[in-house]
Amino acid sequence: MKTRAIIEFKDTYASMECQELGYQTKETALAIISPTGQILSSTPLFRKAYGSNTAHIDQLPFTIDTLNITAKGLSEKVRANLEDWIAHTIILPMDYDKYFTKHQALLHLLAESPIVESVQSLTYKTVKIYFSEALNDEHIRQLQGFILSQAGIYSYIGTSTVSDRNAYQALEWAKLDINGRAHNNHKPAIFHRSKSLLGGFLQHGNQESIS
Repeated sequence: MKTRAIIEFKDTYASMECQELGYQTKETALAIISPTGQILSSTPLFRKAYGSNTAHIDQLPFTIDTLNITAKGLSEKVRANLEDWIAHTIILPMDYDKYFTKHQALLHLLAESPIVESVQSLTYKTVKIYFSEALNDEHIRQLQGFILSQAGIYSYIGTSTVSDRNAYQALEWAKLDINGRAHNNHKPAIFHRSKSLLGGFLQHGNQESIS
């Protein structure tokens, strides 16, 4: 039975960089920025330290060139804590060519599985894979482990043997699941309309006037 899997990579560029540097993604405060200072990708620890809504380096409490703290009114304890965070924070420029190459290499590795029929990149962080067999939870766990070992990327995976739409719905469920995986093999309900009922409705469809 064919299975559709929609995979969403978490913190793609930042995770790839962590792996290249030999760091664990969950234990590293790292961000990738654009030439204009936009934060394009960051690790969970970076967002924990500086806020999940921080989208530009100007919003950081320090300058990335000199590492001087710009936040005002900090107590000594808070300042010392911030200095410690800054000392362990990594901010790197975006390298599109490198990440594109790594992304393509990962897709090729995924396509090498004998039960994979096709791999389609939907966005830089979303991939659709068709498998020739049904996948259980253990298969999905192994797939997540493979992606993590090859690219350093954690992932959400939603699967379905019914339709792409179901797989996308499963992906949304996976984002709420502690393990990041979910299945949706529920077939949609089909309603049959009786011809006699339809005919009766048409025959008596003209409402009498109320006088």
